[in-house]
Amino acid sequence: MAELLCETDFVARNSGFIDLVSAIARVASGSAERTRELPLDAQRTVGDGVKEAIGRLGENMVLRRVAQVGGPGCIAGGYVHMPVRGSSSDMAAGRIGALVAVRCAAAAEHHAALAQLARRLAQHVAGYAPRYATLAERPGDCPEELVLEAQQFLFGGGSVAQVLDKVGRAVGAPVSVDGFVRFERAEGVEKPESDFAEEVRQAAGLPK
Repeated sequence: MAELLCETDFVARNSGFIDLVSAIARVASGSAERTRELPLDAQRTVGDGVKEAIGRLGENMVLRRVAQVGGPGCIAGGYVHMPVRGSSSDMAAGRIGALVAVRCAAAAEHHAALAQLARRLAQHVAGYAPRYATLAERPGDCPEELVLEAQQFLFGGGSVAQVLDKVGRAVGAPVSVDGFVRFERAEGVEKPESDFAEEVRQAAGLPK
């Protein structure tokens, strides 16, 4: 996942801009600084591609951050809130994005079910913005409401921890969240608050 900032919504919705972000997300590795030096295609680095887009679209842009989740034995799922697509149907850009990787020894045998779980967890993370995956990870002053496993799952069925336990029993092997990340556009900039959880719930067609 990658966050490429520009100056206006007009450019943010431009198909060329979205295609560039999508291409960067495919090759992203490590930090934004490292990703800028990676090849975007046979002729250009990511940094070159961003510079060309600045000249073509007439706005300043900066690759602010990138993220990856998962590894061997994991299945990752992603979610983009209110997605805008470019020429690629499998990638999208939006105001909020989330990635979640689930780990399970039975991942190969139950890929479809675990991929669906990972995507739904990504929707949950986009809506509820947890900071930590487990209660064991949280600092002592962090409320349980900010811990993923303690939150009530967006799609019902109890807490996230209870849902993971149920899925683990169904597939015959424990299921855990290996990692997650959530990006929000202009994160850290003062702006009016809104209920992102409710927005994600509505986008998923779920009742209040």
